[in-house]
Amino acid sequence: MRNERIIPGVYPLPIMPQQARSIGWQFGMSAYWFATAMKWFAILIGLNLIVEPMVPGGDKGMYWGRVVGIGAAWAMIGPALFGWLSGVLREKIGSWRPWLAVGSVLTSLALFFLSDPKNYLVIVFAYLLLQVSDDLATGPYSAILPSLVPEEQRGRASGIMSLVQFAAQLAAGVTAIALGSLRLLFLSIAAVNLVCAVITLATVREELAPRSKTKQTFLQAWTSPWKIPDFTWCWFTRFLNALGFYVIVTYLSYYLLDSVRVYQLFGRDLGGGGKPEDQAQHAVFLVALLISFLAGVGAVIGGRLSDKIGRKRVIYAAGTTMAVALPALAFFHEFTLIVFLAMPFGLAYGAYDSAGWALVSDVLPDPEEFAKDMGLWQSSIAAPQIVSGLLVGPIIDALNRWQSGASYNFVFLFAAVAYLFSTVLVKKIRGST
Repeated sequence: MRNERIIPGVYPLPIMPQQARSIGWQFGMSAYWFATAMKWFAILIGLNLIVEPMVPGGDKGMYWGRVVGIGAAWAMIGPALFGWLSGVLREKIGSWRPWLAVGSVLTSLALFFLSDPKNYLVIVFAYLLLQVSDDLATGPYSAILPSLVPEEQRGRASGIMSLVQFAAQLAAGVTAIALGSLRLLFLSIAAVNLVCAVITLATVREELAPRSKTKQTFLQAWTSPWKIPDFTWCWFTRFLNALGFYVIVTYLSYYLLDSVRVYQLFGRDLGGGGKPEDQAQHAVFLVALLISFLAGVGAVIGGRLSDKIGRKRVIYAAGTTMAVALPALAFFHEFTLIVFLAMPFGLAYGAYDSAGWALVSDVLPDPEEFAKDMGLWQSSIAAPQIVSGLLVGPIIDALNRWQSGASYNFVFLFAAVAYLFSTVLVKKIRGST
């Protein structure tokens, strides 16, 4: 086992010896990630349908985009802030356990408010509470993998986290269809969130190496990783990949409602109720189920392959597949075609995600600041939501006013370009294979 990491431009850094982790331990560690993924998947797919009847007609994209954008603006600093605080206070209260406990309770409270909002402002404030509480928990929690899992197991561990993530999305889709109510769905996820927090807390104990350097201010802690080129490129490529994902998923329900309209697979009606909104909700969760199932398969395969052939090769293949699969959706709006394209896209998305987790775990600049650095890396997922929410939403409304459905051609082409660049630029990262 290596006892130091050499990073260009930085002195060798001591690393705490890491013991091999069992499959059961890794699944227990990933339990809270299941709750997190289930929550955000249901919110981003379903909450926009609650927003639509509360806002002026024709501006649903702008109003929904504001909700997502406001939450994402906070999330640019939230995970890193709480990760930094967990490092400052770890000798007093622990590095992640109390943060996860409090954050999980507040998350469930926010979901309760979102389950039956009375007006648009309730949605805005409850969504912001959800984002803050999520960052409170997952900022420190995200440091567990790089700090406690040995490098030779990170590909498999990342694959398990991605598998759990996509299994959670699958569970969200099945639950939504079975319950037939967004209110009951959000309340169910609030309960799952607490259960998963307990599982992770029961599985993983605190393992802290003594600090060997002076504590930094938050500004110093936030800016220092950007001086390491590998971390910067990891952040930027993840940003581009997440941008492609959120541009699609944030407006997928509206795409099905405005452009597809007929929800038939091989000529057979999918059902989902008589209203177009109900049919679109049914269709989007079915597509999401397929993508999530295949992404789970891709995550396991991609994680194991990344340990054997390298992280970058997996990302090259997966990113190219995603970029190639999307442009057809810009011009052909047949539901059967959407289902066919969802298959390779789902496999590739899962493989990219698991290899990406392993990649950033390899190049984190400071072993004593894993929570803060992983929290900062997590902001690469929040930043695209600002773009997709505050910028893309109004563009969609404007293009739809010009020509019905024209905006979604832009959405899929834009996402394809983002996926392509997120793949090509991975070659800039030197600290991992």
